[in-house]
Amino acid sequence: MKHRFLFPILALLSASLLSLPPLHAQADPDFRIDTIQRTAQGELEFTFRDAETEATGHFIQSSTDLAPDNWLPVPEALITDLGGGVYGVVIEAPAGPRAFYRVVRIGPDGETVIANFSTATLEVTEGETAFAIITFSAPFTGTLRYTLSGTATSDDFEELSGEVFVSNSTQAVIPVTIKENTTIDPVRNLILTIQADGGAAPGLVSQFEILVKDADARWEGSFLSGSASIPFTLDLIRTGDTTEGFLIGGPFGFLPEESTTTTVTQTPTSFAASTAEIAMPAEATLLDLPALLQLELIAVDGEPDEEVGADFIQGRATLTTTYPGNAHLNTTAEGMFLMQRTPPPPSTSEITLFDAP
Repeated sequence: MKHRFLFPILALLSASLLSLPPLHAQADPDFRIDTIQRTAQGELEFTFRDAETEATGHFIQSSTDLAPDNWLPVPEALITDLGGGVYGVVIEAPAGPRAFYRVVRIGPDGETVIANFSTATLEVTEGETAFAIITFSAPFTGTLRYTLSGTATSDDFEELSGEVFVSNSTQAVIPVTIKENTTIDPVRNLILTIQADGGAAPGLVSQFEILVKDADARWEGSFLSGSASIPFTLDLIRTGDTTEGFLIGGPFGFLPEESTTTTVTQTPTSFAASTAEIAMPAEATLLDLPALLQLELIAVDGEPDEEVGADFIQGRATLTTTYPGNAHLNTTAEGMFLMQRTPPPPSTSEITLFDAP
C-alpha cells in the first residue's frame, strides 16, 4: 500500500493559509504531497503529485495518533484531477485538537484493495445468526482485522476472533450468532469496524451495525367481561422454537400477583394461551371458599373482532372458576382480551434529557 503522510493539522491554528511540509520524507519523488492550506471557510486543502500513470484512483485516510490500526477513511474528501499527475483535495477541518492525513494509491493490479461491508445495518433477533458480508474491490489474500464496539456485551453473542482470513477472493463472511436468554433486555447493538492494518483499506462502508431484537417480550393486557376489567401482565420467553408464558395479575385486580406458568402457542397470525390452575385462598373469593382459576386466551387474525400483530393482540377470553367439592358453584365468564406489547427497556448507554429551565 503506497501512501504519503501529512503533517498534523492543529485545530488551534487560526491562520487562513498554512503551508506545511510532509511529516516524513520518502524516497519516491513521483508520489508526494506538495502544499497544505486552510481556507477562510475552515476547510483543509492540499495537493499531491502521483506520476504513476497506471494508478486507478486514490483515497484519503485520517488518524489522530499514527497508530497502524487507527487509520480511517475520510468519506467526505473531494479529490480532483488537476492534470499532469497533480491532484487537489478538499476536506473538512479536523474536529479534534490534531489529525494526520495520508493519500493511498489504488494500483491497477490490486496493490491497494478496498474493503466494504455490503450493508451498514442489520436487525437480528436473539438466537439467530447475522452474516457480516465484506466485499473487496479486487481479489484479496490476507487477514482482515476488525474491532467490536456497541452496547452489546460478550454475553450477548458467540465469541468473535476479530479477524478473518481471505484467500484470493472478493468476498468474506463473518458469522455473528446472537445468544438467547430468558430475560427481557434493553436495546443493544454490536458494531464491527474494519481496520486498516490487514493489507486491505477500509472503504466508505467500514462499519457494520447489528441491532439486537429481543426474542422475549412483556405484554400488558386486560380481560373484559361485561362491565368487569381484570388487568394482567404476560411475559413471553422464547427458547428455540418454544415460547413459555408467565402471567401476573395486576396490583388491584382479581388475579394474584404471583407468576403463573402459562402454555403459549404463537404464530404470525394466531395466538393461544392457557394458564395452569391458579389457587385462590378462601379470603380472596366472594364466597369465602377456596377456588381454582384458569384463564384461556385465543385470537386468530382476520376473525371478527380479533387481531394478531407484532405489538397488539385482541381476541376471545374465558375465565373458569372451580370450587373443589362445590361443583354447583363453578362459573365460566366469557369475554374478550386486549394485549399491548411494552417497549423494551432503554439501552444502558442512553441518558434521559430534560428541558432546560
